[in-house]
Amino acid sequence: MQTLAYGPWLLIFDRDATITAHSSMKMGGAESCRCGDCANFARQKPVPYPKEFMKLLTLLGVDPQREIEVYNQYVLADQEYVDYAGWFYFVDHVQRGDENAMNAGLFNWYVREGQNYKASEFEGNAVSRIEFRDLRLPVIDRSPLYRPNGHKFTSD
Repeated sequence: MQTLAYGPWLLIFDRDATITAHSSMKMGGAESCRCGDCANFARQKPVPYPKEFMKLLTLLGVDPQREIEVYNQYVLADQEYVDYAGWFYFVDHVQRGDENAMNAGLFNWYVREGQNYKASEFEGNAVSRIEFRDLRLPVIDRSPLYRPNGHKFTSD
């Protein structure tokens, strides 16, 4: 186990166990879904996360291609961009921290203890998640996109 003081959080984590869990995942959450939002996200991999966020993922052993979940926060009015949110898991527990976000421009991220969804690759481990919000990506896949309120939104 390693300890990392990062922003408002003190993390105790197992980098090797995180790497093992991520390497056993067949694909990221976006590739395992068939909706237009996830198809648009997946086609842009490797995703252009901010450098500071990528640095944290690397320190913890998280594979940036293996997000657990990604979803459409909203489609911008011009229909050319989508703002995404999602999360990654890592083997850890958050020793202390708060709800304050770290940010790079519009992009925000948080570290939270516990799982939102079960992921068999992490079974038997204490798991925390790195949540991100406001990742703006262009619409390159013209499959139907969905607004968060559930109304179908097409690029036509």
